[in-house]
Order: sequence, then structure tokens, then C-alpha cells
Amino acid sequence: MCADIVAAYTVTNNRSRVGLVYTLNVWSALTLAQVCVAAIWLAFRRAPDLWSWILPPVVLVSASILRAKVGLFGPWSTLDYGCRTALQMLLAIVVIWLIVRTSWWRSWAPTVEHRKWEFSMRQLFSWTTVVAILSAIIARATWTEHQLLSATQTAGIFAPATVSLGVVLISGSRLFWLARLVGYVLVGAAVATMLNWLLNWQITDRLLVEFIAEALMIAAWAEWGGIIPHSTRPAEPQPAGAHL
Repeated sequence: MCADIVAAYTVTNNRSRVGLVYTLNVWSALTLAQVCVAAIWLAFRRAPDLWSWILPPVVLVSASILRAKVGLFGPWSTLDYGCRTALQMLLAIVVIWLIVRTSWWRSWAPTVEHRKWEFSMRQLFSWTTVVAILSAIIARATWTEHQLLSATQTAGIFAPATVSLGVVLISGSRLFWLARLVGYVLVGAAVATMLNWLLNWQITDRLLVEFIAEALMIAAWAEWGGIIPHSTRPAEPQPAGAHL
């Protein structure tokens, strides 16, 4: 977040200094990486606490403001950036939350603490509140020709969640550290290539830099930041035919 503030200040106060072709892509990767890190951290939380209520909104608001300051999508309002960032963050949370509670995940990542399919009234209240707030943001965001402006280029909304899921899967695997590093790079490269092909942007090199950098930043938190909790006890064997 501190690096994001420096990036936004540099761009908004002296754009002539931004001479590197890939500068905005690297800063975009930095901003989206912090959103994805917060999403992964929240998806693995055993039970919501005070930080679960404070950290995600702070990350979401700061990322939206900084993306608006840098102006990645042109003349979008801060609310439009907030709507798009919220959709990207929510999608990453939902996808990872579901995956890490399956029996397949238990066998894929036996050293990672497992989560159960259970809901508390507080969690249900939290989700309904999030949906209500997101609906209010969408209603007040910019619409063009009956289409939500921040939802255009839909493939870009799925990209951060795809990178996050790829990093989580590789981080939880039993691969050697060098193989995991190569895997993180390949995840970023695959998402960049697919996004460039779907949107026909013809900027493959910039997208490669952005999403490989994003994948490596998320991976650094997954490997050393503790956002994916690992268990010190051996994994309990699953009964035959158990599916959940």
C-alpha cells in the first residue's frame, strides 16, 4: 500500500517522469496483488474477527482510489474503479473459499489447514451486508447504454481471481520450491496470454509483465507471509467415499 501511494503521487504530479513502457502495468500488478492477498487471507480465515472487518474494506478503498489516481482505464470515476475492484475481490474470495473446502483440496494440499463447510449467523449476515453494499455501489456507478461501465471487458474481472487460484493451488502442492516458482510464472503468463487473446488488445508483452509480476507478488505472501495457514499435524485420512 505504501508503494501504491508513492506510485500514485509520482504519476499524478509528474507524468513526464513515467518513461518506462511497463510502469503502469507494474503498478497495476502491485495494486491488484494486494487485493488478491486480502482475498486469499480472508478465504482461509477460520472465523471472522475484528481484522476481517477492517482489512478488506481498507484494501478495497485504497486500491480503488489509487487506481483512479493512476488512471489505468482513462476517465473513470473513483466509484467505477471501486465497483470493478470490488467485483474482482469478491470473485477471488468466493472461488478460493469454495475450493479450499473440498475433499480434493485436502488430498492436494495435506499440509495446509483444512476448512469445513459451515456457516455461522455472523457470516451469513456479513455476506448479505456485502451484497447490499455492492448493489448500492453498482447502482451509483456509471452506466453506458444499459451496461455497467466497470463491468466492460469482463475477462479482466476474472483475471485476478484466476491468478489467485493458480497461486493458491501451486503453493499448497508438494512441488519443490523451484518448480513452484516456475509454476507461478506460468500462471501469470497463461492468464496474460488468454486475456490478450480474448480482448484482442495486442499488448501481450505488457500483460505478461503485469500478470507475472502480480502472480509473484501474491506468491511471496503465500510462501512467506502466512496468508495460507499450514498445519503442523499430519493430515487425517479421509474415509472412503467421502465427498465435500
